[in-house]
Amino acid sequence: LEYASLRRSAGLIDLSHRATVEITGSERIEFLQRMLTQDLVGVGKSLPSMACRDSFWCNRQGRIAADLRLKLLDDRVLVDIDIHACQRLIDTLDAFLIADDCELVDATNRWHRLGLHGPASRAVLEDAAELITGDPSLPNTATQWRLKHSQGAAEQPTFTAAHRPVLGTIGYELTIGF
Repeated sequence: LEYASLRRSAGLIDLSHRATVEITGSERIEFLQRMLTQDLVGVGKSLPSMACRDSFWCNRQGRIAADLRLKLLDDRVLVDIDIHACQRLIDTLDAFLIADDCELVDATNRWHRLGLHGPASRAVLEDAAELITGDPSLPNTATQWRLKHSQGAAEQPTFTAAHRPVLGTIGYELTIGF
């Protein structure tokens, strides 16, 4: 039944097996540029805010240690990683921080990830949220949304949706921060 929902309508998938590392500091992009396989600077310019990129983190021998999903927010980078590799990533990257203005924190308890997949996933997402900026149909781009039913809350949760068709159909990676 779950598979049929994903193929015919929409299904919500809990991604609690994923951890979130939050990287802050003015040199976070330059630091990650040196540590990961993904080009975050490009030809003389940084990726725009809300950009999403897949990357690999390699060990000293150049072998892949973990696959990552990077989400660039205005003041931080969120790194989505398997929960079992989270602390190892922090410890390893932290050993390379010498004079960089950069801080790595396990923020798994502050961020939650969900997958929303299926042909009706965009309609479900639009019904549950109001678009703030951006276009969620662009690949590798995240869009900030405001939850419709969170009015009156003292502080709005951060809610982003990134186009991520990993199951062969329309799909979104939802990140909710508290």
